[in-house]
Amino acid sequence: MQKDFEGAEVIKGAQSNEGFEAKRELLFNAIGWFVQDRTAEKVIDRLFAFDAFRLLGHEVPHQQEIIRELNSLQSDEGTWKKGHEHYVPTTAQALFFYKRIGKTPEKSLEPFLSSIDTWEKVVEHNNRYQPDNFWGGLWGYIGCYTAFGQHPPWTDTFLEEANSRFDEWASDNHQRSHLIDCFRQLHKSIPRREELIALTLQDQLPDGHWTAEHWNPALPQTTFAIATLKILDREGAPETDEAIARGLSFIDRCFKIVRWHGKEYGGYAQEPDAPYPDPLATSLAVIAHMHPEQLEELTGYGE
Repeated sequence: MQKDFEGAEVIKGAQSNEGFEAKRELLFNAIGWFVQDRTAEKVIDRLFAFDAFRLLGHEVPHQQEIIRELNSLQSDEGTWKKGHEHYVPTTAQALFFYKRIGKTPEKSLEPFLSSIDTWEKVVEHNNRYQPDNFWGGLWGYIGCYTAFGQHPPWTDTFLEEANSRFDEWASDNHQRSHLIDCFRQLHKSIPRREELIALTLQDQLPDGHWTAEHWNPALPQTTFAIATLKILDREGAPETDEAIARGLSFIDRCFKIVRWHGKEYGGYAQEPDAPYPDPLATSLAVIAHMHPEQLEELTGYGE
């Protein structure tokens, strides 16, 4: 999504000498731009921007207009597909947005839910559309139910599979972080927490960022790992705090300031060498700087 500010004058790169709070006004400008951007290729990028806007202490503007737009993009089966052929987490993220502002989508999700109402159907659908992200993609399917205060009818099977196949998802940063989110959505205990903490610490690279096997932009993966550590280690062990600090330092190196149409904007790129702020990276960087309690408030489902 570099096209948002492509061609803008790059004023500065990372501001390593400034803390997150010092960046707040510039971030507010950039996220406000992303929220209003009607040209966004992926709905999910704007949905994350809505969350970041709220985390910075502002109500999402133009909500009625946004709802009309989201309703117009909803498919007949109740899902949102813009930017992906069928990326179910986009639909879950949209449903959580409606829930947070007290609105209801125009179309029912029942046609889609009837197509994923058994574990076998979910596995087939997920393998068809996300063959490289099976465990990471499951949080979207679960979110389509929990956004309505329900649990999937296949919850017990999911829990059995996730526990018995622990090594498959625990060994990859992306899969691991999203499976943890699944357990939290379902208000189930996260298994083998100490092992998950150790694996996350072990996977951090020397420059402070994290990676993953398939979808691999540096800033998003680093945010996922930081959130994992904040959720799992609420006591704040020294090695955990150190890893989080190194991760945040890496994220700060992705901060960019641009001048666009006479106004300055500050946001985060997905990599330190990328020139322009990116909507998803900026939103996730805001989330990475939040306290654990704010992460709970963001998701709304706790543990």
